[in-house]
Amino acid sequence: MKGKKELLLSIILFISLFAFFYRNLNLLSMWGFSDLLPFNIERSLKLFFGAWDSNLLGYPFKATSLNLIQYLLYFFIHNDIIVQKIYFLSLMPLSFITMYFLSKKFINSISIQFVTSFLYSLNPITVGEFYNGSLWMNVYALAPLFILLVIKFLKDSKFIYGIGIAVLF
Repeated sequence: MKGKKELLLSIILFISLFAFFYRNLNLLSMWGFSDLLPFNIERSLKLFFGAWDSNLLGYPFKATSLNLIQYLLYFFIHNDIIVQKIYFLSLMPLSFITMYFLSKKFINSISIQFVTSFLYSLNPITVGEFYNGSLWMNVYALAPLFILLVIKFLKDSKFIYGIGIAVLF
C-alpha cells in the first residue's frame, strides 16, 4: 500500500511541476526561434518522404525520428500549432517518464526514482535546449528507453526488444 501511495504522490507531483513550469508559455501561436523551424504539414511530408532537407543555412540535415513523430502527429491532428505544442511540450515529461522506467531497473525507492527522473528531465541543459528550440531533445527524451531496451534485449534476447531498439535507433 505504501508503494501505491508514493506512486500516486509522484504522479501528482509530476503533473503539478510540469503545469507550473509551462504556465507562462504562449500556446496560441506558432513558435519559431533559434534552431526551431515552424511546423507545417507540407514540410513534414517532404521530410518524411525525402532523403535530405536544406535546413537553416542550407546544410544537409536529416532527423528521421523527428520527421516520423511529426508525421504521425499530423496524421491524427491537422493543426500546425497544436502539433508543434504537443511535440515540444511532451519532450521533458517524456524524458521524465522514460528515465523513471530505467531507474526502476536499478533503484528500489519510488521517491529516489522520482528525484532521479526529475533531475534528468529538468536540469539546466535540458531547460536551456528547450528554450532554444533544439531539435535533439527527442533523442534525449528517448535515450533512457533505448538503454532499457538494450539491457532487456541482452538479458532475454526477445525479438520485440530488438524491434524497439531498431525503431528508436
